[in-house]
Amino acid sequence: MILKAIDLSLMSEHLMTHKGVLKKLAYYYCSVKNPLLKQTIYEQFLIMRNHVQVMLK
Repeated sequence: MILKAIDLSLMSEHLMTHKGVLKKLAYYYCSVKNPLLKQTIYEQFLIMRNHVQVMLK
């Protein structure tokens, strides 16, 4: 499947948004003390990272 230029532009913007979310999650992970919250943030980070990897493929 060939993506149109507009689709690639939207995907690029979407990808940059996800990279920003990953940075925020990494910051939050380092900032929190509660182990349950830390685990939840870590799992969200992994899900988002996997999503970004799928987008890049």
